[in-house]
Amino acid sequence: MASTSSALHTVSTRYATALLATAESANAVADVERDLHTLQDVMKAQPVIAQAMKNPIISRADQEKLIMSLATELRAHELTKKFLGVIAHNRRLPALPSIIKATFHLLSQKRGEMTAHVAAAQILTEAQQETLKTNLSQRFGAKIILEMKTDPSLLGGLVVTVGSIMMDDSVKGKLEQLKKVLHTQANQNRNMKEVG
Repeated sequence: MASTSSALHTVSTRYATALLATAESANAVADVERDLHTLQDVMKAQPVIAQAMKNPIISRADQEKLIMSLATELRAHELTKKFLGVIAHNRRLPALPSIIKATFHLLSQKRGEMTAHVAAAQILTEAQQETLKTNLSQRFGAKIILEMKTDPSLLGGLVVTVGSIMMDDSVKGKLEQLKKVLHTQANQNRNMKEVG
């Protein structure tokens, strides 16, 4: 599984790098980025399209027709259309979500941005999100892009992950820490009674 994930990451990064290099030389980075955001939104809103792109039973020609008609309908930039055609022709449409993610990651790196994945017990207000962005920007010395999701199981607070750093300020996390401390103390007390 790890090697499959690693191979997908490698393929996605290669395609993303090639796309950005071509877009930069054509002065079309903003257009391509917009197209990829739109395409990503469509695939999330209409899972049938994403499933068709991953279906190995659908012929290469039919997948090419699907992605090209979608690109035309979305009024994608000519460079984006050509890129999607290459991906379809090379049977890489199943990797498209990963390629899009890799492209956004490379763009963020070039801009000096970092992504903070935030899980909150409830939806944060705009003011709370701005405060969080400001605090994280100061801590990491970079512009922060928030990727928000709600997770009611946290009970309260939030969990923030930036790169390999995770900060757990959730009620659930604090309760788990308290449980560990109490469990450790109970074991120590039990051991003291056995010794005495």
